[in-house]
Amino acid sequence: MISTDFAQRPAAAPVRNRPPVRTHAAEGGVELREIVHILARRRIAIVAALVLGLIVAGFSSLLAKRRYSATATLEVNRESGSSLGFADLSGIAGGLGDQEGMNMDLLTQQAVIQSDNTALRVVEDLKLDEHAPYAAAFKSSGAADREAGLPLEHAPLRREHALKAFRSGLRVNLIKGTRLLTVTFTDPDPDRAAAIANAIVDVYSSESTQARFQASSKTSLWLAGQLADLKHRVEQSQAKVDVFERTSGLTGVATGVSEGRGKTGAADDIALTRLIELNRDLTNAEAARIAREAVYRMTETHDPEVVLGAGSSALAGELGPGSPLAPDSGDLALLAQLRRQLAQVEVDEAAAGTKYGAKNPAMVQLKNEEVLLSAQMRAELERIRTRAKNELDVAILEEDGLHRQIARQEQVVNTAAAKADELILLQEEAQSSRQIYQDLYTKLEEASVTAGIKASNIVLVDPARAPAQPSYPKKRVMLALGAFAGLALGLASALAWDYFDDSLAVPEDLAQITSVAVIGTIPDFCQRKSSVAYYGRRGKSAEADGAESQTWLLRAPHSQTAEAYRALRTALQLSRAEHAPRVVMFMSGSAEEGKSTTCMNTAAAFAVQGDRVLYLDADLRRAKGHRLFGCENDAGLSSCLANGLEFSAALKPHREIETLFLLPAGDAAPNPSELLGSKRFNELLGELRRHFDYIFIDSPPVLVVTDAQVIAPQTDGCVFVVRANRTLKRLLGRSLALIESTDAPVLGVVMNAFRPQPGTSSAYGYAKKGGRYYAEACE
Repeated sequence: MISTDFAQRPAAAPVRNRPPVRTHAAEGGVELREIVHILARRRIAIVAALVLGLIVAGFSSLLAKRRYSATATLEVNRESGSSLGFADLSGIAGGLGDQEGMNMDLLTQQAVIQSDNTALRVVEDLKLDEHAPYAAAFKSSGAADREAGLPLEHAPLRREHALKAFRSGLRVNLIKGTRLLTVTFTDPDPDRAAAIANAIVDVYSSESTQARFQASSKTSLWLAGQLADLKHRVEQSQAKVDVFERTSGLTGVATGVSEGRGKTGAADDIALTRLIELNRDLTNAEAARIAREAVYRMTETHDPEVVLGAGSSALAGELGPGSPLAPDSGDLALLAQLRRQLAQVEVDEAAAGTKYGAKNPAMVQLKNEEVLLSAQMRAELERIRTRAKNELDVAILEEDGLHRQIARQEQVVNTAAAKADELILLQEEAQSSRQIYQDLYTKLEEASVTAGIKASNIVLVDPARAPAQPSYPKKRVMLALGAFAGLALGLASALAWDYFDDSLAVPEDLAQITSVAVIGTIPDFCQRKSSVAYYGRRGKSAEADGAESQTWLLRAPHSQTAEAYRALRTALQLSRAEHAPRVVMFMSGSAEEGKSTTCMNTAAAFAVQGDRVLYLDADLRRAKGHRLFGCENDAGLSSCLANGLEFSAALKPHREIETLFLLPAGDAAPNPSELLGSKRFNELLGELRRHFDYIFIDSPPVLVVTDAQVIAPQTDGCVFVVRANRTLKRLLGRSLALIESTDAPVLGVVMNAFRPQPGTSSAYGYAKKGGRYYAEACE
């Protein structure tokens, strides 16, 4: 029976003051601690991705095909000018003499080693195209028939396949700060890897030696022809001296005449002295003409190496500062600069060729630059050749002019001492020709010696040897990369998961949806056991648990859950400045979010203080209050509204708490919304206000039916219940917007089934490691 002490209690008018509802996300950047909390929530995904990365890396290292790397080390010596005269004309030994030039030479040698010509020589020498992976596997028999038995030079398909496989295993690196190059080749066979690396070094050294020898031989061959002409002239000059001595009767007197001119006063003869000087000038002019002709012949080769080498030779120093091949000539400097630029472009093209295709814009640009620089170099060589030809023509004209002057001068002195002077001239001419011949012959011999000495500037420092351990796979590196990739994937997945996860995880997430305060945080009842039955989803033992098992202030009064409901009670009592709300409706956006359990335990929290509390189950569609109380649902709210049954006849008392009562929903009604919106429900709610201190209404989900919107205006306030990691933010916003349309005050939001992350539990409860009073009880 209901006590009549409440008969005179006036009904309090509902209070309409409510906080504003915000339905847009909070602005501002993400803080570091938020990222840490996100990663802590998704730690299982991160750990799973990390383990997956390690597993994949482990299996990859076990299944990967073993490859072995063998390395040979080369030393590329610096080349510089030599005092051996024409040895420099080879153009091979002419180095830049500075660090930049040395680096350019090393890059050039690197590109040469990586060239297709070197690769083809090695493939052919070792017959690599007969073994995998260098042998081409044709899909069609027609291609195999066409290229069968042909050399690689005439078998494009086989050649390209072999070169592609060869390039994939070759690496040529510069050792910084040294003149050393390392040639590394990787192959499935360790012995073959070492053999290929050594073969590359042999082929490269052989080609370099052959190129140097051919350049030196070409220069020496031309000089040999010039020496033959000089020898013939020396013989003719000496024959003239002999003939003149016999015909003039001055045999054996030539030297005496030459030495006795000072005694007889012939030195005072200006004409004769002039003639002697002209002959000397003629000798010098002939030497200059021969030197310029030698230079001109070398410029006709159009070989920049030969031309630059000629510019650094001893002969170039005798050409004069105006010569195009003078040591300080601007033409040579420009040619050297063009050669360096062309070498750099070739190096870049070789490097890009391994990275891009032949039609790549970068490759096309490099090829255009190579063509342009080659054209400029050819133009510069042609200009140097033209200038050398002009100088040769001038030297010839100068020599011819000296011949004419000597002829005229001979007529002047012919009457004085024609025979003696002629003999002296012939002797000097023969001596000059002989001296020129001896000088050129000496330089030719020195050139041949230099070509042999400097046949190659490459020294094999360390040959390649068969490795004992494979270079790939490297298990530690692969495991580290797998762990890194897994961790990166896990972090990215965690952040993406959290970004696309629209559910509410922590109370702070509610601040992004609404400005309504969080007045309660109910922890997960038992994280190690199934909590299905505790949050509104009916489990197999839900009926057997009874009212005591659902009432946490009775089941585990010292638990965090019980304390959380006490905190919710306090928040509701303080939610109004003048007095606590007496009629409170608990609602949620969708089903199974723990609304009924929260309403039940909140009612119990108020009842244990001695207040008369009614749990009104207004969910006429899917009633749960009777299951929480462990009683029958034979008569209830639907009977009171539809049949006029007195509410006192339908009340169900709690078994343990004397001041806690339940008005069950009763039999299912065909028109729940009309019953709850009727005048009878308003009158019934007024009667209940007079008999109970607090009334807590369990309403249907607001997004499913309109019952909650109908009830809300008749209450003192609403409490919105959400479930952690289940309730979606967009649904919460819609739910609050629907309640806002009813002009009913929202007292606050309660988060159910909250599981604090590591390091955050102190913010939502009192539990500490080693604590007893607030230890969670799961019995």
